[in-house]
Amino acid sequence: MSSLVSAIVPTHDRPQMLKRAVRSIERQTYSPMELIVIGSPKTPNIGEFVTNASVEQTQYLDADASSPSAARNLGIKNANGEYLAFLDDDDEWLPSKTKEQLSRISETGTGVCHVGVKKIGPNGINSISQPQTEGDVTKKLLENTGVYGTLSAMMVHRDLATKVGGFDEHLTLCEDGDFNIRLSLHTEFSTISEALVNKYTGGHEQITDSIDIFYKDKEQMINKHRGLAQKFGEKTERKFLTKYMRGEGRRAANLGQYSKARQAYLQALLEDPLQLQNWFWLLLVIAGPVSFKSARYVKRKVVRIVFE
Repeated sequence: MSSLVSAIVPTHDRPQMLKRAVRSIERQTYSPMELIVIGSPKTPNIGEFVTNASVEQTQYLDADASSPSAARNLGIKNANGEYLAFLDDDDEWLPSKTKEQLSRISETGTGVCHVGVKKIGPNGINSISQPQTEGDVTKKLLENTGVYGTLSAMMVHRDLATKVGGFDEHLTLCEDGDFNIRLSLHTEFSTISEALVNKYTGGHEQITDSIDIFYKDKEQMINKHRGLAQKFGEKTERKFLTKYMRGEGRRAANLGQYSKARQAYLQALLEDPLQLQNWFWLLLVIAGPVSFKSARYVKRKVVRIVFE
């Protein structure tokens, strides 16, 4: 008998985007599926839409959760599936995602599987994330950002998600990185490099745009996981610290706050002057918006030429 997969979708007052996300779950080539949507009173008439979705099981939880992490935890608590897959309401899955992930998990005996992600902006493809890091991934997760693209690309065994206590509801932007780190202490990871998730950016409000929220999360992540990074040695600890400093710098630069960006990149450089990327990004923001925006433009242009 095939394993039931629970698709957990938190949503907040974005009914049209939610409908696109749910349609992508309905189009999955794998069954059986359970759809769990966690909404709020600000998302009217969604309950009937969810109930009528063309999947084997559906649940609509009108919870008015305090955060996406709280909503996902409610979904985990109510899930009936052996495996859990998360989908943000502004993203969508390609039809073969669930089937390919379960096949990869069965093949490798891993408890977590991530797939590739295509990031799409108003003007087309911005980037393609193709995860390669497999096996014991704790050190890689501590040292690097962007090891895995988004929670919408993850599948995890329900018992593991429960074992680590679900998502940290005190985190708003870094909850995915924190969840991956804690899971990695209990299981090996597998990946599929093919982009089986479309992640839409720009054109609508996103929490990830907030530098203030990121700064709060950064401090919490450092306090929470620095001790673990230290166990891997000084080099890992430095990489762990500077990735959050660069993250702060990148968000500040994206918002045009170049003074804050320079401070963050300089802090990263002073912490670890041997990392070339610290020099690269500091020099870009010192030169100002023209050089930073030009670098982003060239990157996106190359991605579109290759993948479109």
